[in-house]
Parts: sequence; structure tokens; C-alpha cells
Amino acid sequence: MAVTVDFFLSRCEREFTPTEIILTAADKFHAEGLRRCCIDIAKWAVSKGKDWVIIQWAGDGGKPYRIPCWYASMENPSDKITMSIADENPQGLEQMLIIPELGLDFNGVYSNEHPILFYDFEDGDIVFANLAAVQAQQKKAKQLIGSSGASLNFPEEFERRVERIWNGECLRNYENEAMRWWCDPNSGTYRRKRMQFV
Repeated sequence: MAVTVDFFLSRCEREFTPTEIILTAADKFHAEGLRRCCIDIAKWAVSKGKDWVIIQWAGDGGKPYRIPCWYASMENPSDKITMSIADENPQGLEQMLIIPELGLDFNGVYSNEHPILFYDFEDGDIVFANLAAVQAQQKKAKQLIGSSGASLNFPEEFERRVERIWNGECLRNYENEAMRWWCDPNSGTYRRKRMQFV
């Protein structure tokens, strides 16, 4: 029998704020279970009228998982994000998905024809995958979110970067080399390619 999101929800404490649901899991196993059910968790939170879910446990070291509720739309590619989330406050939702000062439009990112993956800078976990990335990887979104993207990093460089951050250093104009998914213009397929970043 498959373990469902209800199983993990039944094993955590719940706290509701005006915009968030804070789930305190019994241990890391249950926290990971909640994180791997992130799309179902987001759907549940949307049904409660919330924008975020915070998943924490006693030993999380002050780094809880944050799940935005627009993940609820990730398995329905025909719908726009704004149509997939509770209709109670569409203007507030639109403002949440567009951050002009950072040049970010999450509707545009989500619907972009090119694969886009966001990684946690410290541990390399995938925290966001748009529709094109899900299709390119030939996986479901819930299989990608929370999985490790560290295979795209070179281990020695990645470990040095993480150590510098944990030691309190702030990295500016940081140059590094890593692998990324690249679309071959001749075949239209995606493959890994070595790239330079700042």
C-alpha cells in the first residue's frame, strides 16, 4: 500500500498563521515524507487559503523546508498558475508571483519553453522545476522537487563553496563552473554541458 500525504500529515503538529501553515514533523523521516509530497501538501494548503507551508522538525538546524502553494498547479500543464490556486484573492496572488525589483515573473518562468530548475545554493537540492524541465527530465514534478541536483556540480568546487558559506562568508561576483542542461539546436534534445557562471 502506498504511503499518502495523509499519513505524513497525521504525524505532525500544525500551526496556522494568516498566510502560512507550519508543520512540525516528529523527525526527519516524516519531514522528508512531507517534502516529497510537496504538490499534494500545496493543494491541501490552498484548500485552507494559505500561501506557504513551512515544514520543520527538531533537528532541522534552523533550515525548514518552504513550499509555495503555487506548486499545487504543477501537475496540470493546461492551466495557468493563477487559475490553479484558490480564487479568493487573485490580485494578491498575482503580486506574489511577480517581483519586479528582482525581474522575476513566476508565471513566465513556469510556462517558459526552456527547462528552468532552481537549486538550493547550499545543498544542491532542486526547489523548483518548470513544466519544460519536468518534461525534459521525463519525471513527475514531485520526483524532481527535493531531489539532489548536485550531480550538475563538480564535487570539489561545490564542497569549497558550501564550506565558505557555512563559515559565514558572503560570496559576491563568485565565478564557478558546473554542468547545466543545454538544448542541442540540431536535435532539439537536452543534454548536460559544461558552463561558466558568475
